This record gives sequence, structure tokens and C-alpha cells, in this order.
Amino acid sequence: MQFQSGQSLIEVLLAVAIFAFLMTTVVVSFIDVYNGGLFSNNRTDGYRMAEEGIEAVRSIRDRDFDSLSSGVHGLSLSGGQWTFSGASDTQDIFMRVIEIGEPDMNTRSVTSTVFWTDGGQTRSVVLVTTLTDWQQHFLAKLDWPNAVVASTINLPGGADALAVAAVGTTAYIGRESSGDPEFYIVDASNALYPVTLGTLNLADDILGIAVTGTYAYLASKADSAELMVVNISNPTAPSLTTSLDLINNGDARRLAIKGNRLYLIRDNKGSNPTFYVFDISTPSSPVSLGSVFIGGGLDVATSKVGTEYAYIASETDTQELQAVNVTTPASMLVNGSADLISNNDAYAIAVSGTYAYVGTEDRGGDPEFFVMDISTPTSPSVVNTLNTEELFSVRAANGYVYLGGKANPPEIRIVDATNPLSLTTVASFDTSGNILDMAVTYNRLFAVSKGEPELVIIVPPKF
Repeated sequence: MQFQSGQSLIEVLLAVAIFAFLMTTVVVSFIDVYNGGLFSNNRTDGYRMAEEGIEAVRSIRDRDFDSLSSGVHGLSLSGGQWTFSGASDTQDIFMRVIEIGEPDMNTRSVTSTVFWTDGGQTRSVVLVTTLTDWQQHFLAKLDWPNAVVASTINLPGGADALAVAAVGTTAYIGRESSGDPEFYIVDASNALYPVTLGTLNLADDILGIAVTGTYAYLASKADSAELMVVNISNPTAPSLTTSLDLINNGDARRLAIKGNRLYLIRDNKGSNPTFYVFDISTPSSPVSLGSVFIGGGLDVATSKVGTEYAYIASETDTQELQAVNVTTPASMLVNGSADLISNNDAYAIAVSGTYAYVGTEDRGGDPEFFVMDISTPTSPSVVNTLNTEELFSVRAANGYVYLGGKANPPEIRIVDATNPLSLTTVASFDTSGNILDMAVTYNRLFAVSKGEPELVIIVPPKF
């Protein structure tokens, strides 16, 4: 009986051991299956997030190709629009990084990478695509030589319109200070019947505007708010987000945006900084990266490719064009310049490819429009000129240069610059007042005027 009891105990222990082994195997298998399922789900979610990143960049491209600057970016969705924000963005356990390369001026490589951690290991999904500036191909087919004035707008009161920016068919207008609003948003999707969507009282002259995503950046004459940031996510109710007081005096004149950088130029009041670079990775909160005194500046432009140089239209007598190396904003320098005219200011500048287009004040029979070869930024050179009237605004897009200036017909000229060495004026317009600023989108030319009408909308045929 003792042998039988011992045998039964051994059998029980053996059965328990076998059962434990089987259960361990089942549990391990279950964990493996669970982890495998979790990994599969996370990978699927990571892929979706990476794919969302590509589509987000594509939507940014469709609004403003120039926003796709080289470097790493995060994404933010606000007011139904994707914008770049910071160097990465996160959702739950996932982190997304968008990297953009610039093979040439009309092409961008986009890499959307999503990282997460599974079982102590870092996992990732990578998607790559190439985006082109499709609007350039579209624009090349538009008949700008036969463009017409589609409509004009008289804004309330008697204040002059001083600045304009545009995205698509929407224009953003800045005016001189008065009892009426100084900032207007105009919907010109129907170019024949534009509609004012929203306005904002700012109590100071707005001399320049640049727009990216859901924010407009305003260059102001205000002593304590030379840079204003306006939230335009709801066009019917724009709101002032913040303002920056630049050092001492000097009116902020114009702005340019490339990627996550904002460039601001102001006129000369003493020896205060006149050129600023801001980081707008967080669009609502610009951070100064550096500033420098380069004499007075009246306009600023950047090229589509690279971030090494910003180009300034200057009131400095011997440096009317200045090429500022902005690679390291904390130690910026004027690396190249050109003396265009004696004792006359350069008012306006645009850049396209390896050419800069500069407009100056009236020179009494001598050229006011200069085509500059900037293929070597340290040594810009004049390659062509036109004798126009005083030019306050110069814009370049899709093979054309748009000139706006003094009230002496024509105030607006469209110049074929397909070959910058052989310029041809293909269209001109009499608008009765000085054209102080212009903005060009894929099928709209917006011009703001001193006096009425304050806004002129010009379109190619069929638009």
C-alpha cells in the first residue's frame, strides 16, 4: 500500500509538471500571438500616420510650394489646414518626422518616418515620394499677355492700401491707420465679384504681409509692435495672436517666408538692427534667431532653393542690392552687393532661379528696373534693364515679372522674362493710383493702390 501511495504521488507530481509545461507553452504562445497582433496593429497605425504625413505635405505643396524648404519638420492641423510645426509631431505612442530635400527649384523629395516602441525595441515605418511644383506647369499655359482687370474694390473710408499677400484666390490686405480696420481678408474665388470675409482693427500702418498656413505675419509702423502675428484660421474673424517689439526705432517694411524662417527688413533709424530672422516652427510664436544692421532696407526676397541667402532692396546708396548670408542667423553678414544707382533707393525686389529683379525710385530717364545675375551671390551683376516709372513693387512668377509703380500710365506692367536677357512688356494697365504692392498666385494678380480703387484684381482669360 505504501508503494502504491508513493506511486500515486509521483504520478500526481508528474501530471502537475506536464500540465504546468503545457500551460506555460500555451501562455507563451498566447503572449507571442498577442505581441504579434499588437506589433501588426502598431505597424498598421504607423503606416497610416506616415501616409497621412505624405498627404499633409502634398496639401501644403498645393497651397504654397515655396513652404517646402529643406530640413526636418513636424506637422500640425489647424482650421482644417496642415502646416509645418517644430521638428516632429506625436500621436499616442507614435512620433512622426518629415524630411524634405530640394533636388531642384521645382522638385522636392519628401520622407515621412514614423517611430514607436514595441517590446523595448524601436520600430519605424518609412514612406518616400517626390513632389513637383505642378502650378508652374499649369501657369506656363495661362495667357497672361491677354490678362484683364476682372474687378476692383473700394475699401471703407479714405485710407490707402499699403500691402497685400495672397494664397490661391484669397487676398490679405494691409492699410494705413485710420478709423477703419487696417487688415482685410478678401475672397476672390469669383474674380468678378470679390467678397470681404473678415477685418481686424490694429491701429497702425501695415506695410508688409506674408502668409503661411493659418497665420499672417504683418510688418507694422508701430513702435512697440513692428511684427504682428494674426490667426487667419477663421477668415471671417481674424484675431491678433501676438506682437513683437523690435529694438528701438525703425519701421518694419516687408517680410518673406521660406519654410520655418521669417525674414523681416526695416528702414534705417540710427544704428539699430534693420534685418531680422525669426524661427516660426511654432507659427504663433516667432523666435528671433538673429539680427544685424545692414543700413535701411525696403524689401526682402528669397530664392526657392536653399536658405543660404536673403536678398535686400536697400536705401543704402552704394549697396542698393544686398545679398545677406543667413546660414547662421546669429552671425549674418552682407556677402555680396551691387551699386545700381547714385543716391536713389531700391524699393522692391523679387527672386526667381538665379536672377533677382529690382525696382527703384524714379531716375529721370534712366532705368528703374534691373535684372541681376545672382548665380554667384557674392558678386551680383546687372544683365538687363528697363526704363519704366518709379517702381514700388516687383513680383516674379511663371516666367513673368510683374511691375507696379508710380501713377503715370501704365501703373502695372507684365513683362515676359522667360529669357531675362531679352525682356518684353506683354501687358499693361492704368489703375489711376500708385501701385504700392502686389501679390501673384496661380491665376490671380492682386495689386493695392494709393487712392481708389484700393484693390485691383487682374486675371488671365477664362479665370
